[in-house]
Amino acid sequence: MNENLNQHIKEEWQHFLKGTYGLCTRSGLPEDIAEKELAILIINEILDLDFITDERKEILTQAVNLLDKASPQFAPHERLRSSRHRLIDEIRRKFKLSY
Repeated sequence: MNENLNQHIKEEWQHFLKGTYGLCTRSGLPEDIAEKELAILIINEILDLDFITDERKEILTQAVNLLDKASPQFAPHERLRSSRHRLIDEIRRKFKLSY
């Protein structure tokens, strides 16, 4: 991520300007955007590992909870295709994570 950080920020800034984050975060504020982006990054990095230790599972729990805090509930017809379903609900179910 570090080597592509500047490009990532430029791309995400365009999403912000277009109002995308107003739909996929609770508030659309920079704090929620940063929390959501960081949480997704951590979740994906842990999921890419071959083995998840208890320590990594705790970090995964914290990242999922952070994403939960920043993410909206989504409309009923959107939920199954949402990042909330994929990265919060399903990860909690699969790894039996606490809230």
